[in-house]
Parts: sequence; structure tokens; C-alpha cells
Amino acid sequence: MNVKKKQHSWRKYLFLCLTIVFVACGGSEEEVCVEKTWYADVDNDGLGNPDVSKTACSQPLGYVDNNNDDNDNPAPVAQRLETQINSSFIGENYPLRIFLPVDYETKNLPVLYVLDGKTYFDDVIKWQGEIELEAIIVGVGDHLFNEEFDFRRRDFLPDFAYNGEKGGHIDFYNFLTKELIPFIDENYENDHSKRSLIGHHAAGLFTNFALLYGADEEQIFHGYLSINAEILNFFILIDLAENLSVGPDSDIFLHHSQVSSSMKAEWFNDLLIEHNYPWLQIDLMTIEDENSDAFNPTVVEPSVKRGLQFIYD
Repeated sequence: MNVKKKQHSWRKYLFLCLTIVFVACGGSEEEVCVEKTWYADVDNDGLGNPDVSKTACSQPLGYVDNNNDDNDNPAPVAQRLETQINSSFIGENYPLRIFLPVDYETKNLPVLYVLDGKTYFDDVIKWQGEIELEAIIVGVGDHLFNEEFDFRRRDFLPDFAYNGEKGGHIDFYNFLTKELIPFIDENYENDHSKRSLIGHHAAGLFTNFALLYGADEEQIFHGYLSINAEILNFFILIDLAENLSVGPDSDIFLHHSQVSSSMKAEWFNDLLIEHNYPWLQIDLMTIEDENSDAFNPTVVEPSVKRGLQFIYD
């Protein structure tokens, strides 16, 4: 009995020793964790912030193993803001969407004023980036999706009767030039000599009106993009064109476009060429398309890209 007990105890001791050796040599499924200190690298320059750290066995995402960065600030990003402005000329609040590029305060950038702002604001941000233009972008209004669609026609179309009165386009022009632009200039550093106005269809007609209406005054906009503009009551534009006297001192740029199925811009282009304004540089773009629908999306992107290049290159 004593011999058997000793043999049993010896076997248990041997098994225990072998188990210890096996674990020590890495035979266990659980690896030994060796913790170390890692330092935050917010600006992703490979250098860590000595004041922000964590301890872990493996490298956490966004952390490095050195602490030599004394200025670990996140990379600056562009800003997108939303606000509104009240117009005393129209008696209405207009929503604004504002895009501010990184470090815009130090770059003296142009401002692009985009009518139907809710519809085209994000697109214009994308398109200007694709042609490597840097500008502040202000999207004005959202009437394209407003149940009170007549507000859009009131603001843009000279011949539209609203509340018994005809044509709110002059009030809207005054809102842009005497309320909105001063608001933007006061709050955001920009190049006041390089503003552009962008409008599509009814807003394109307003853009053409703004070009001629303000030509004898201090020119507010440097560039105009009139995309597949509506041609309602073009007699107003003819009258403005024929009664221009001197015009602005510096060059003004007009890019306007049309789809081949409607050729809406052709007559306005001919009108401007007939008067041969020495201060006006014109670019007409015709896009082949059988769809002449008012909100034909195929014309907007190529027109905005080419128009911005024409104005700012």
C-alpha cells in the first residue's frame, strides 16, 4: 500500500512539473500580455501627445508609441453652417446654407451665391472641388421644395402676379445686394470683387435680369451663371439692354447654357452680342439633350463646372 501511494504521488508531481514547463514555453492557448503605454496621435503625423495616453497590450487605433508631439491638434476641416436672414424688402425669412473652406479667413476667396440653395448647395460644393476651385458658397432659399411654390416664381419671374402685384424680382434683387451680401461680407472674410451668382431655369432668368439691372450701378457680381434660363417676359431684358449707358469699369463674365431641344439662351446671347458691350465676356454652352424639361438635371453639372472655369481661370 505504501509503495502504490508513493508511485501515485510521484506521478502527480511529474504531471505538475510538465504542465508548468509547457505553459512557460508558450504551450498555452492564452498569450502572455505585455502592456505598454501608447500616446494619442490626433493629427496623424506619427508623433504622440504626451498628455493623452492609454495602456494596452497592442497598439490602439489613433495611438503611437512615442510622445514627442507638443502640438497634437486635429487637422482643420471645412465648415457647413445653417442660419436664416430676414428680408425687410420681402417680409420673409430666407434659410441660408454656408460653406466655409479650411482657413478661408486668410485666403481672400470668392463667394458663390447659389439660388434654390437647398437643391444645389451640396452639388456646387462637390463640383467646385472637382475643378479645383476654392470658394465660399452661400445657398439661398429652399422654395423649390416649398409647398408655397409661388414664392419662387414671385422672387424670380418679372411677369408673375403675386398678391395682386406683378414682379417681386426687384425686391429680391434688393434683398440680395442690400441685405444678404452685406451680411456675408460682415461675418466672413472674402474677396468682394469676385462674387458670382448662379441660377437655374426661373432663377436663371433672374440671373440674366440681375446682370443688366445692376450694370449701370456699382457692379455687385463679377460672374453670372445662367443655366437653361426661362424666357418669360423677355421684353424686360430687351428694355434693360437697350437702356444701358456706360456699364461697369471692370470686366463681367456671363456663362449661360441651354439644352439643344429648347435653345432658350440663344436669343439672349444674340441680344448681348448685338449691343456689343465692351465690359462683358460671354460663354454660351449648348448641351445635346432631347429632354427640355424645366428642371432637366443633365444641364446643371456641366454648366456649373464650365461656367466657374470660364469665370475664375
